[in-house]
Order: sequence, then C-alpha cells, then structure tokens
Amino acid sequence: PWKTQAVVRRILDGEFGTGAGGLPGNDDLGATSAWLVWACLGLYPVIPGEDALDLHGPLFPEARVRLRDGSVLTITGTGAGPDAPYVQSLKVDGTTWQPCRLRFADLAQGGTLAFTMGPAPRKDWGLGR
Repeated sequence: PWKTQAVVRRILDGEFGTGAGGLPGNDDLGATSAWLVWACLGLYPVIPGEDALDLHGPLFPEARVRLRDGSVLTITGTGAGPDAPYVQSLKVDGTTWQPCRLRFADLAQGGTLAFTMGPAPRKDWGLGR
C-alpha cells in the first residue's frame, strides 16, 4: 500500500497543474478529471462496478462529500499536505481500520474517514484484512 501512496502522489504532483496543459490527456468524457478528484480524496474505485474503494490518503486536511441521499461523508487528513503522502493510520467512524480497502456500502449512509498522514511510509499499514 505505501508504494501505491507514493505513486499516486507522484502522479498528482507531476502530471496535474494549474497552468496550460495542467490536465494530461484527452478529458472529453471527464475520466481524467474524475481520477484527479478521487485521488485528492484519498480513495479510488479501482474496478468499475465493484463495491470496493482502495484507500491511499487525502491530499487535503478535510473534504466533505454529499451523497445521493443527502448524507455526508467527511474525510479528514490530519497532517495532510504536499509533503505528507503516506497513511500513518485510519479510523472509520471512530474505529481503527487496518486494511487498505473499504466497501462503498460501508460509507453509503455517510460517516467519517479520519486519516493521519505523514512524510515517511508506514510499511505495515494497509496489510490487514
């Protein structure tokens, strides 16, 4: 998982920017933009249509996502920022979470993902099942 965290951050830092050409590739259908949003939130639906999200940690200290039914998913990243690409720990609705994957069904009613981020990889995080 820590290698995924490093690669995602390297892509965010190297491929996306605010200037001309800051959105790589042809984004006619929004797939590239969607990837960017998911990556900044710190989770990603790796296999379209599968009820699973891989977790790699947010870029921002806090984001709120309003879900279809009006409930809110709050994603916090204590220590999150450009120099802290690695997950140190995660709590899902207050419970320590060790796996690097979560079912969307577990978040469909809203809740909180509370990441703690850091500058160095924690190589044992995300190995649990």
